[in-house]
Parts: sequence; structure tokens; C-alpha cells
Amino acid sequence: MTTNTQAWDIYWETNQSANSFAFDYSATEGPYGVVNAFWQETFSQFNSGETIVDLGAGNGSLCQLYLQSSKEVRFKNWINIDSANAKPAVKHNLVSYQQDDMNALSLPSGSVDHFISMFGIEYANFSQSLRHVKRCLNEKGHFHFLMHHHNAVISVQSKITISLVERILQAGLLANLNRFTNIEALKKHLLSALKFQLQQCPLNEQEDVKLIGQKIYYILHSTSDNTLCVQQLELLSNQLDWQVLRLKQQIEAAHQVVNLPEYLHSYGISNYSLKELKYKEDILAWTLLGTKL
Repeated sequence: MTTNTQAWDIYWETNQSANSFAFDYSATEGPYGVVNAFWQETFSQFNSGETIVDLGAGNGSLCQLYLQSSKEVRFKNWINIDSANAKPAVKHNLVSYQQDDMNALSLPSGSVDHFISMFGIEYANFSQSLRHVKRCLNEKGHFHFLMHHHNAVISVQSKITISLVERILQAGLLANLNRFTNIEALKKHLLSALKFQLQQCPLNEQEDVKLIGQKIYYILHSTSDNTLCVQQLELLSNQLDWQVLRLKQQIEAAHQVVNLPEYLHSYGISNYSLKELKYKEDILAWTLLGTKL
């Protein structure tokens, strides 16, 4: 697949959350607790003197989770790699950030002990990225990947959000706002339109409508300058466009994982386990664990 890195550049420039879903992966209960347990098991396999590389690392949330939950640092160096220009969330003398292409990694061959990734590696083209994963791993190097699943809760919600946001944008809710000559008329238009959307949308879309409404409400009440207000609302419209693009990329990435075994076999990687990670009956993600051998 082809990932539009500009969409992610914009996301990381404007978003301050520890990861791209603003989830608390340090939780020990519920679905996030299941994800946390997966990573704690992975972290327990790290040893001093080893090189850890996080693919599609974003701002380094996995490294942050490790440092928060581990009593001692057990690695020689940790490299966060992402094709987007994400702001580092972790500052540590053994942690570095590298903007690089997962389909053409510039890392030296045999230089990596553990590749890890949380909702990252599947955005690359497996036909190219897995070749570099195998090349860069040392003789008995490991990979630990948690990837989007096309039937996971995240993917289902993303499809709902895409449908809603596209409908709001196509309805012109945030279009041609310069036609309103004063802020009161602008408020009346937007609040009436939001009320209509909330009344018309199904129950599973209401939270998204409320989130968009909160952003609009904040903008409307942050200034009495009509021109500035319109500019901020136009910026919000652009951000929603980029959000739709990111979510569509996420869904495409999730569907790509289904064909992962054929790519692994084509590169002679047979010592692996691909499983669904679940919380009760809900699918959370795919997990891929393996060794180069």
C-alpha cells in the first residue's frame, strides 16, 4: 500500500497524544490491559546490549510505555523509525528518532536484535518491508508486531467515523462560511446544522458528531472576530479531510495483513505465529511474533 505521509505529518504536528489513538496502553484492565500485557511480555525479552527498532513508531509511544513500566533499562539503543515527521515524546540518551522509509530501511544488515511495531509495519508494503526486516535482523533476531485487524473494534469504528465525516463535509456544514457577515449568524447556522446531524445520525455515530460539535463550539466561543472564526473553522474542515484519509489508510493497512503469510514464506520466514488478539469476544488486533533463524 501507499501511505500519504503528509496526512501523518499534519497529525503529529497538531496532536499531543502519546499515540495516534490517544489510548492509555499503560492500563492493566480491559482491552487496553490486554494490549499492555502483550507489550510487557515483549519487553521482558529485551537484554542489555541489544538494539531495539520500532517501525512506524510515531512519536515513540512504545518506548515511553517501556520506560514507564520497566524498573531498569535493558537495551543498548532504541531507534524509533517513522516515515512521517513526528515530534519525539521521549528524551533519553539511549533513544533516537529516525525519519526513514520502512520499504527501504537504511539500517545496516544484521544490526537489529528486536523489531517491534504497534499499528505501524502494516502501513508499509510487505513485499518490500519484510525483506528489510529480515536483512536487518541479526542471526537470531526477533520481531514483535501488533497490527490492525480488519474486523477489530478500531477498524469498525473507523468506518463509522469515515462515513459520518464524509457526510458532514459533503453536506457543506463547514463550506462557504464567508457568506456569513457576523458571528451570530455563523453560530446560528452551525449549531442548527449540528443539531440536525445529531437528530438524523444513528446511535453509533452520535459520539463522533458530539466530538466535532465540541470543536466547532470551542472555535465559535474562542473569539468574537468573525473573520478569524471562519479561518479556524476552515482549518478544522481541512483537518477532517486529513482524518478521513488517515482512517482510510488504516483500513487498507488492516486488510493487507490477511495476505501476510504469503510474504513471510516468500522471504523464507517460517518460524512465526500470527494470531488474533482479543478482549473477551472482541478482536483488538493481529499479533505477529517470530524469529529470523
